[in-house]
Order: sequence, then structure tokens, then C-alpha cells
Amino acid sequence: MFRVVHLAFHFDLRDEEIAGAATCARASLSHSNQEIVAAFASQVVRGDPQIKYGVTSDGQCFDSVGNYIEGPIGTGLTCATFVTAIFRALQLPILAEESWPTRSEDKEWFEGIVKFMEEKREEYGIDQAHIDALKQDPVASRIRPEEVAAGALHADWPNAFQDIEALAQEVLEELGVAA
Repeated sequence: MFRVVHLAFHFDLRDEEIAGAATCARASLSHSNQEIVAAFASQVVRGDPQIKYGVTSDGQCFDSVGNYIEGPIGTGLTCATFVTAIFRALQLPILAEESWPTRSEDKEWFEGIVKFMEEKREEYGIDQAHIDALKQDPVASRIRPEEVAAGALHADWPNAFQDIEALAQEVLEELGVAA
């Protein structure tokens, strides 16, 4: 049994206990740093932040004690960038985010996310202005969950895209997900 803190979607930060078989990546950190990350993530959850779902985070997302720093309208985090933002706030950057390429399939993903947000706007309390701002700033590059997992597993942080690309594919294969 273990706990997982994750951003499921817009204003949907979760702290859940996972029992049974589950797949997770244990970050390549010392035990003391693992405890620091866990304590920081718990502090973030206790603050009950209303984190918007978005593809551009606009820099530092959490202060040194775990308070969420809300960015301009149209900015927010994905499930993957939520994780990188936690580590970045602790001065433990997993990824060299500036090395991420622009990929054509990311545009399709972005368009699908915007469409989903429009369909679920009322259910999730998504402000139309947030969606409109997202549309004005289409994703240039996207950090994917499997890339965050690969970066966390790789020993040399921060990791450039080319250093973890093959490991990210292995993560997908291990999960039984076609790339």
C-alpha cells in the first residue's frame, strides 16, 4: 500500500491510497530526498490548491513551502508537468524541459484536450476565458507522463529529451501501451 498525489484534471488534485498491484516509477533519489519530496507533495495537497489544467505553466508553480503560484489565465499543469513542477520547486529538476521537441502528434493531443475541456466545462468548472486563452497559445512541445517516469528513473538529473527518449518507450512497453 502506498500513496499517490496526482493532478487528475482541472481543479482535480488527488491524494490517493493505492492497494494491490500498481505500476509506478520510484525516482532515482536518496531515501532522505524521497521523504522530502513526499512531505512537500503532502504540503501541496494540504493547501488544497485549485490547479488549472493547461499545457503552459509559466515558470515556477510552487513556492518553497508548497503554496501553489497561479499563473496567468490560460496557464496550468498537466498530470506530467504537475510532477515536474513539484521536483523543480525543490531544486530537483527531473527534466531539462527546454530540450523538448515539437512533435506533430502533440498538436492532435492538444486539440483533443481543448475539445474535452469545452465538453466538460460545466462539470469541472472550467472558465470559458481559460479555454479561449488555451486556444490562443497552442502547445509547442509536450512533456508526456512516460517521459517524466523515464526521467525520474534515469540517474543523471536534469535529463534532456534525447537522454530519456528510449527509456520512455521502454516504460510504455512495460505498461503494455503501444507507442
